[in-house]
Amino acid sequence: MPAVKTKGIHAPLEISPALAKIIGTEEGERLTRGQVVKKLYAYIKDEGLQDAEYKMYFKPDKTMEPVFGDDTLRMCHIMKHLKEHLTSIKK
Repeated sequence: MPAVKTKGIHAPLEISPALAKIIGTEEGERLTRGQVVKKLYAYIKDEGLQDAEYKMYFKPDKTMEPVFGDDTLRMCHIMKHLKEHLTSIKK
């Protein structure tokens, strides 16, 4: 059985309270970047925030504004807004 990866993009990260409110994680729960993005995409889809004509864009709602602001964004630009909301676990 392969070892569990805990470095780089597979490293579990601490999540800011503002981001946790969007993706529904508990205090102290840690996720990888990939897991966070997956939960954000699900939130955007469930809340109907994607542009109906151009699916690559979304309009953040009030819950998302502390992390993403209130301007329409491209889905591929999600990660650059997460830099301040995901932190490495201190050992």
